[in-house]
Amino acid sequence: MKKIFWACCVLLLSSCSATPPTLEPMTPSISNNSEYTSLVDKMNKILEVYLRPDYETTFYHVKSIKDSTGISKTTEIPPDITSLVRDAISQIYYKIRHIELYTQEDLTHLTVENSLIHTTRLHVDTQASKRPMPHYTIVGSISQFDRNLSSTSTSRSMQGEFGGGSAQADINASAKNNSSLSRLGVSFSVYDRRGVSWPGKFGATVDVSYAANGIDLGFAIYGVGIGYGSEASAMHGRHFALQMLAEISAIQIIGRTLTVPYWRVSNDSIFQEDPLVIQDMEVEFHNAINRGMIIPFTQLQCVANGDDTVSITGKLDDATIKSLGKFADKYGVKDRSFPNFELYCALELNRILDTEVSRRAWSAYNAFKAGVVPAAPPKATPAQQKPARTSSSAPSKPNTKKTSPKPSAPAPSSPDYDSALEGLL
Repeated sequence: MKKIFWACCVLLLSSCSATPPTLEPMTPSISNNSEYTSLVDKMNKILEVYLRPDYETTFYHVKSIKDSTGISKTTEIPPDITSLVRDAISQIYYKIRHIELYTQEDLTHLTVENSLIHTTRLHVDTQASKRPMPHYTIVGSISQFDRNLSSTSTSRSMQGEFGGGSAQADINASAKNNSSLSRLGVSFSVYDRRGVSWPGKFGATVDVSYAANGIDLGFAIYGVGIGYGSEASAMHGRHFALQMLAEISAIQIIGRTLTVPYWRVSNDSIFQEDPLVIQDMEVEFHNAINRGMIIPFTQLQCVANGDDTVSITGKLDDATIKSLGKFADKYGVKDRSFPNFELYCALELNRILDTEVSRRAWSAYNAFKAGVVPAAPPKATPAQQKPARTSSSAPSKPNTKKTSPKPSAPAPSSPDYDSALEGLL
C-alpha cells in the first residue's frame, strides 16, 4: 500500500509541474555574412586604381555625430556614433587619414610649450608639433529611428519586401507568424576648407526586422538586395546597423569628394551610379583637353582597361585608334569622334580593379609627363627581316633616358582628330 501511495504522490506532483516549452532554434536562411563587410577593403583598392601614385593624402575631420531623434534616452540606440564614423574612415586608409583637431587640453599644452621656448631663464630646444588642416569636415546625426513598423509573415524562411519603390528593402530572414520592423537613418554634411558645403545628400537608411520575441531577423539597405541574418538581440541588430551605415556613408563621402566611382565596391548595386561624380569626371575631361593631355590620359585609360598594346606616346597612333574602337564596341559607345566624353566616361568607369594593371598604366603615364619617350623597336638587318607586324602586336617599351628638351604636349585643337579617325572607328 505504501508503494502505491508514494507512486500516486509522484504521479500527482509530476502532473502539477509546468513543462518548459521547447522552441525550434531560429537560424538565418542565409549565411551570417553580409557583403558590406568587405566594402571598405574594396574601397582601398578602388582608390589605389584611380588615384595617381603621387596623390597627396587627403585629411578628414569628423565632428561629434549624435542622436537627433531623442530615442537614445531609452538606451535603444547609442547617443553618439562619432567613433563609428572615425573607425570607418580609418579602415579606408589608402591616401586617406582622419585628423583630430586641437582640444582645449592641447591648446593649454601648446601655451606652456610656447612659454618655455620664449622664456629667458629656460633654454630648451622644443618646438610645438603642427597638425595639418583637414581638407574636409564631416558633420551629421542619427536622423531617423522609427520603431515597431508592423510586418507579417507566415513562412519560416521568409523572403519579403518592406515598403516599395525607393523604400524597397529585401529581407532574407527566419520568421514565424509575425515580426516588427525598425527603420534607422543617418545623414551627413561635408564642408571644404572654406566652410562651403559639398553638394549632394550623404547618408543611408536601413530596415531592421526582428521577431516578437526579440530575435533579429535581418536587415537590408533601402533599395538594395543584401540581407543579414543573425540570432542576435534587437539591440545588437540596431548597433550593427548603425556601424554598417557609418561605413557605407564613409565610402560615399570619400568617393564623391575624390571623384572616384565608389559604387563599384559592390557587384549588387549597393550604390547607384552617382551623377555628381559623373559631373566632376566631365570637368576633369575638359581640363585634360585644355591642358593638351587628353590623348596620353586616354591611352592610360586603355592600358588600365587591360590593353597592353597601347603605349603612352601623346599621339593618336594606330594602336590607340584600334584600342578605342575595340572599347567603343565593348561598352556600347555610339559616338566615335575624338575626344568625346561618352567614351572617356566608359573607359573611366571600367578600369580593371587590379593594382598591378593600374601601376603599369600610371607608371607609363608619369614617364610620358616626365619626358621619357617610348623607344622605337630596333630595326632588323636584311637577313633578319620578317614580315611587317601591326602596331598592335606588341607594346613598345619606354626608354629609361630622358630626352632634352622635354616634348611639349599637343595642343587640344591642333590635331585633326576627325580626319584621323574617319573610317577607322
